[in-house]
Amino acid sequence: ISPLLRRTATTLLAGLRAKDARLLLSERDVKYLVPGVAKWLDRGVPPEQVFRTLSGSLPPGAIPWPSRMLQHRLREWIPPVLPKT
Repeated sequence: ISPLLRRTATTLLAGLRAKDARLLLSERDVKYLVPGVAKWLDRGVPPEQVFRTLSGSLPPGAIPWPSRMLQHRLREWIPPVLPKT
């Protein structure tokens, strides 16, 4: 992961708690999730869209394991690689 992608992914993940306090992640969680976010960014998905995807349509009530929910979204909802034109 390039330093720029790592920094962008880290900032995005750390900022999720500003959108919803239930998405408070530990430093360890952020480091674990960075490669997944970087993969999305590497596929051309803008950081704002990744942020909206991770923080949107959250379940009601407490989120006991926010990092697991985010990991699932990053893994299962990843868009395909765009075909080369």
